[in-house]
Amino acid sequence: MRLAQWVAQLDQTESLAGALTPPSSPTEWRSIAPDARPALVAAQYLAAPRKVLLICSNYEKALAWQAKLILCGVPEDLIRQLPSALGALFEDAMPESVALSDRIGALRFLIDQSPGFLITTPQAALERTLPLELLERTSRSVRVGDQVDPGELRDLLARLGYEPADPVRVPGQFSQRGGILDIYAMGMDQPARIEFFDDKVESLRLFDPNSQRSVGKIEELELAPSREVLYPAEADLPAFIEIIESTLQSEAGQLGEADSQRLVSLVEGDMQALRARAYFDRLELYRPLLHPD
Repeated sequence: MRLAQWVAQLDQTESLAGALTPPSSPTEWRSIAPDARPALVAAQYLAAPRKVLLICSNYEKALAWQAKLILCGVPEDLIRQLPSALGALFEDAMPESVALSDRIGALRFLIDQSPGFLITTPQAALERTLPLELLERTSRSVRVGDQVDPGELRDLLARLGYEPADPVRVPGQFSQRGGILDIYAMGMDQPARIEFFDDKVESLRLFDPNSQRSVGKIEELELAPSREVLYPAEADLPAFIEIIESTLQSEAGQLGEADSQRLVSLVEGDMQALRARAYFDRLELYRPLLHPD
């Protein structure tokens, strides 16, 4: 008997029936051998599929849990990793694109109604992110047969932080050539190619970012923001910039001349991009001000 088959039958074991029923109140399992934990968690899930948040002490253990849950019969497409995006936060660079794509894909997975596992670490779970309602409002799906203005869709991608690139190779990029729009949507393993006939979506295909060759058709493409920080409405931006300017004057006045000049130079460069509503690598540093909730 394979492990997945054995796990699927655990809920029929009389001595385990109570333990495998999802608890209605906080419950603690004690003295369970480490090797038995994935089997019991998988069996409880398979007996009553639902959304499960699994927090591991580090990313390596999170990957190990994912592998063990798959071995125990949990479908691979129902398991998402929520990685940390803080690696490059205090450097002049945005978070690594694949990690950020996985993170945003996991957040999208978290807010839908389907069952499955979200596996993460304490650091990743506690990082500030987009407000729930903003993530829901800015996400969009494109289906075969939809009436979609390609120009409006391209403008939407720009507002969501996607960057033009030809060819499209990493998450968060898009490219338009005539009636074809390539998008590497966040949370996707491969980019998608949308073919239009006027304003109608004729086809949706996944393609290999290296060879640029089609690898299969899809019926729907889910689009989410390419970052965990988005610009506020036009009317709210001046007040945000005013807060930065007043804070800059206060902080610069407490530093020595050299440090003060460096701080002013950095922040004034950021404010030029902010006024233009342009996305730049250091924008993540302003997330607590842009998204206080």
